[in-house]
Amino acid sequence: MKIERRELIAAGGLVAFAAGFSQTLGRMVSNFVGEAEAAHNLHGRSAEPEFRVDPVTGEFQPNPAQQVSYTACLGCTTLCGVRVRVDKASGRVLRVAGNPYSPLSTDPHLPMKASVKESFIALSGFQDKGLGGRSTACGRGNAAMDQMSSPFRVLTPMKRVGPRNGGQWAPIPFEQLVKELVEGGDLFGEGHVDGFAALRDLGTPIDPDAPELGAKINQVAVLTSVNDGREVFSRRFWNQAYGTLNHVGHGSYCGGAYRSGSGALFGDLKRMPHAKPDLENAEFVLFIGTAPGNAGNPFKITGTKLAKGRTAGTLDYVVVDPVLTNADNLASAEHGRWVPIRPGTDGALVMGMMRWMFENNRVNTAYLSYPNQKAAEAGGEPSFTNASWLVIAQDGHPRKGRFLRGSDIGMAVADADRYKDADPYLVIGPDGQPLAAESVLGSVSLEAGGLTASIGDKSVLLMTSFELLRQSALKLDLAEYSRICGIPADVITGLADEFTRHGRKASAVAHGGMMAGNGFYNAYSVVTLNALIGNLNWKGGFIINGGGFKDAGAGPRYDLESFPGQIKPAGTPLGRNVPYERSSEFARRKAEGKPYPARDAWFPNAPGLGTEWFTGALRGYPYGLKALILWSSNPIYGIPGIRPLIEKNLVDPKKLPLIISVDPLINESNAFADYIVPDSLMYESWGWAAAWAGIPTKVSTVRWPVVEPKAVKAANGQPVGMETFYIALAKAMNLPGFGAEGLADMDGNRLPLERPEDWYLRGGANVAFA
Repeated sequence: MKIERRELIAAGGLVAFAAGFSQTLGRMVSNFVGEAEAAHNLHGRSAEPEFRVDPVTGEFQPNPAQQVSYTACLGCTTLCGVRVRVDKASGRVLRVAGNPYSPLSTDPHLPMKASVKESFIALSGFQDKGLGGRSTACGRGNAAMDQMSSPFRVLTPMKRVGPRNGGQWAPIPFEQLVKELVEGGDLFGEGHVDGFAALRDLGTPIDPDAPELGAKINQVAVLTSVNDGREVFSRRFWNQAYGTLNHVGHGSYCGGAYRSGSGALFGDLKRMPHAKPDLENAEFVLFIGTAPGNAGNPFKITGTKLAKGRTAGTLDYVVVDPVLTNADNLASAEHGRWVPIRPGTDGALVMGMMRWMFENNRVNTAYLSYPNQKAAEAGGEPSFTNASWLVIAQDGHPRKGRFLRGSDIGMAVADADRYKDADPYLVIGPDGQPLAAESVLGSVSLEAGGLTASIGDKSVLLMTSFELLRQSALKLDLAEYSRICGIPADVITGLADEFTRHGRKASAVAHGGMMAGNGFYNAYSVVTLNALIGNLNWKGGFIINGGGFKDAGAGPRYDLESFPGQIKPAGTPLGRNVPYERSSEFARRKAEGKPYPARDAWFPNAPGLGTEWFTGALRGYPYGLKALILWSSNPIYGIPGIRPLIEKNLVDPKKLPLIISVDPLINESNAFADYIVPDSLMYESWGWAAAWAGIPTKVSTVRWPVVEPKAVKAANGQPVGMETFYIALAKAMNLPGFGAEGLADMDGNRLPLERPEDWYLRGGANVAFA
């Protein structure tokens, strides 16, 4: 029998289709043959409405078969407020829609004083309220709820059977899990493994010759995902009670470069704040490396406000991206435009724009000339910059590129305070000589004009920050900037012209597209455009969010911030995100006359840097790990190219003795784990979260278990999850801050921390009384 290749491919395709879509085909057949009778002649088998509101009288009738709860979504990292419909009989989530109180889901949002009943009526057709108060959940928010009933969920603690990444697991009781992880032992028939009790060594240095690394406790590390409102609980256990320094999120392989660049603009490289366009009042926005309404945060309300601006004809925008997304589409018409760019060359575009802005006097020099906050506020500005501060520009000087400080020119500053906050920055005074920036109550010159100052016995050239930026922008001509980024010179100048034609009602923003080796510099340049037009915290400009109410703070009702016996972690982070010059390695190499290069890169201005953890720990630089905890984290999937670099070592317990995952699902990373601990998922979990930047309203959203968690229960009746697991570990090791007297109110009365509710409900009280 002769089989043609074409027939074989066709048959194979049918088999693959049948295998991949068997469930879908089954549903289609069921619908056609009518195996299940339709519930209604109009809406078929769709769910009954969550409530009914009489369109004439406004009378409200809830559906007794359904529970409707306001909570927060975890479909992405925006954490929008949603309302969840649950079938009371089955406990199944039927549908997810918008929360009308949430400014992330509704524009304008419902007043907080409105009752829940009034909020339901506001969503109905009564008096056409539903159109004006429409509250939405995105497609992802609705699709993600299917994960809760996924057949691939981990619902009971599991221990590997056989080698790591072998795909074989055995369920174990929760109490056995806790006992093995605390006590250690020959857990896998491969030799002794230290448990958490033995690994909690707070006194012995990792390396006696490098005491700055800290104690051996730092060889236990926790890698998490986004802060879903529960991170502070995890930090309470690992940082404050257990004592390790190493607890970081996924930021270094998500938005870390943008956050670092933004933190540089705002002068805060620790918290790394960022701002967003005030889309409601903006006239022009330049999106670079982020697709509004498709990506970035908060993407859903960004899309809503963008659409409103386009429809009203008040907002134009440009998306600079190597990829054409539907952020620019037919619906955008003339109000949206796409400009393609070579990946990683955003800085060339921005510096080209800056060149044109400097050459055409399209920079807000009045704003830039205020040297401190008091002077800015006196001039009607909400913020100030360091554009007027003096910088040492003398070639060959050891402090070239650093700000001139008072102590440099003989001002009285204690030796201990030199180059710290008490050592004043300097600007050009009325007499043309350096003056303390903080002493000025008005504007100052942005032009040093070749000014020199004596530092010691040497005369050094000074320039202002403004002059240095201008010098840098003018370094290349437009043709060269165009060649680098692939954007025609006339498009670069057109963008600069458009960006500066709207006063303060324009802004430039970036996000995940900055994630490249030069991402910090690209991001810093993009957000600096905002400073050059003086739009920071101006209506229609670049705004910081309103923040949230602190649930886990020191009051006002409960002290969730500190406790007796807590540890203050110390040492060098595993990610080396501290200055190399503080290390023993630097001191040793300097003494040998060759301080540079270091063995590997150090990153003094970067966030947690989980991207460096695996390669660093597996090579023992700056030190190795004894235990790694992955909480809802999938770094092997998230960090490009990491798997072939570490897979061989990761399967070897001698290189990393213990890997524990706390996760509701198995993923590419925890496939290498020794134990997997189930966690709550979506609408089973707790969490307090603030809104993202771009939301001027001060707001906190609570997520709470609106359905019963599916994971197995511990012996005390609590569903197994991250909190239950950490509480059990803490009690087994008798750690402070947990157990029968783990918490306290503001009067000092001791209270229990023995279940998640003990923590989150008291956090809610802090929010309510804030």
